[in-house]
Amino acid sequence: KRQNNKNNNLQPKILISVSNNRDSCLLNNNKIAIIINKLSKKFKFDIYISTLKIDYDKALNLKKKITPKSTIKLTPRLNGYIELMKSMDLCFFGEGGGMHIAAALGVHQVALFGHTSKITWSPLSKIATVLDDKSNVNNIPSGKILEALENKLQIIISN
Repeated sequence: KRQNNKNNNLQPKILISVSNNRDSCLLNNNKIAIIINKLSKKFKFDIYISTLKIDYDKALNLKKKITPKSTIKLTPRLNGYIELMKSMDLCFFGEGGGMHIAAALGVHQVALFGHTSKITWSPLSKIATVLDDKSNVNNIPSGKILEALENKLQIIISN
């Protein structure tokens, strides 16, 4: 795990995944960009965009829409995805295996749930924030998502 941000002057690292096999659990790039660009007006951070090869164009599209520094990381293998996640301060993605991995690694996260039950499938982590809309994560108000990310960054920066 990375050293405390105050000790090494590194900006927090945020991981966004654009690959998810459940469309109802994946924010569209326009909404992600609006949220991240607003967040970047209050905080400095680096963005890492995780993608499978099949979704590379989606990752490139997101990279063009966001203003903070961003890096696209192809993560076709689970071990590479886990290594990438371990180096992050905050993960921001839709429900799925990634949120459980982040929970096991002790990485802060904001996880978005669509039609899947958050009661049954929420990550087992006290540092995870789960937001949901029973039909589609794109229906979750941007302000609510932004507030959750701001709260996480405040905690990360203050540690």
